[in-house]
Amino acid sequence: MDQLRLCMNVLRVLVRQPADVNCQLSVERQINGYLRREGATKASLERLGYAIDEEAKKGGDWMMMEKYVQSCLRSLPGAP
Repeated sequence: MDQLRLCMNVLRVLVRQPADVNCQLSVERQINGYLRREGATKASLERLGYAIDEEAKKGGDWMMMEKYVQSCLRSLPGAP
C-alpha cells in the first residue's frame, strides 16, 4: 500500500474524532510521518492536499488537515 493511501486511511479516522483533544496533534504527526517517508516536497504536499480536498467533498470537517498542508507548503524553501 502506498504512503499516501496509508496516511489518508488514518486521516479519515481522525476526521471522525474532531472533539478529541489530541486530534490536531495526531493529524500533524500523521502528515509529518507521510512527509518523512515521501520527502517533504511540493509534489508530495500537493498530492496530499488534493487527496484531502477530494475527501472533503464527500463530507466531514477536513479544514484542520487542509490548513496544516497549506502551512507546510508555505514553509518550503522558495515558497511565497
